[in-house]
Amino acid sequence: MVNADAGDFQQSLRNLWHALCSAEASRGVDLPQLVEQWTATKRESLVGQSSEADFDELCDAGCRPFSLALALAAIEASRTAATGWRKVFGSARHRQQIIRALCKAADALEEVQEKFIDISLEKCKATLDDDLRKSLSADPNLISAERCVPEWPKSLPALPATTIRSLRAFAELFGSVDKLSEETHTHSPASLSKYLISAYVAQATAEFHDREVSAPIGSALDAGPTTKQHIECGVSETTSNWKPPSSSPPTF
Repeated sequence: MVNADAGDFQQSLRNLWHALCSAEASRGVDLPQLVEQWTATKRESLVGQSSEADFDELCDAGCRPFSLALALAAIEASRTAATGWRKVFGSARHRQQIIRALCKAADALEEVQEKFIDISLEKCKATLDDDLRKSLSADPNLISAERCVPEWPKSLPALPATTIRSLRAFAELFGSVDKLSEETHTHSPASLSKYLISAYVAQATAEFHDREVSAPIGSALDAGPTTKQHIECGVSETTSNWKPPSSSPPTF
């Protein structure tokens, strides 16, 4: 079942790729060629012949050149993302403080909402005749919050339920950072990106290839401003004769 789902996902990616190629071709853009040239540019940006050789060895072992180049680009981007990561999410202790504050606010607002509903239901019951009120006393579920939803005053900012969902969603977002760190044993964008490329190589080749992976990772982390500008140009003129070993659509 898992293999079938994975196969369906791969087929969906291929269908998406062909659709993108067709759409860009109608505008005169050769998307496969752009991807191939960007991948070649990314490979050439690696510092040192050993990094290029390791890149080729990983491709020969089963990695897709574009996927490998994309993973290395993510490592480069992680260097600048680290500062923003720390500013937004802070330390683990600070995140827990934020989560507790968000959950506490959601609980307090939920209590206000429940009281408002209870009061509205009491008012609703008061308008009923005596026989029906006696029936409600015997079975309070005859009129419940689901059957008698009070109208929230328009003068107030928003429905409590909407704000409660938002508060809990943000709490889950901050909590997901710690959950991701626990599952991947990473604590920063840089360590996460290195984990992802190692996991990709292991999945694509059935081996970890620590030696071959370490040099391209180090090269990506050491990429200077000139190299980064070269990469961001997307497609550059290159005299290299290197070609990806497969013309198949890139897979992730």
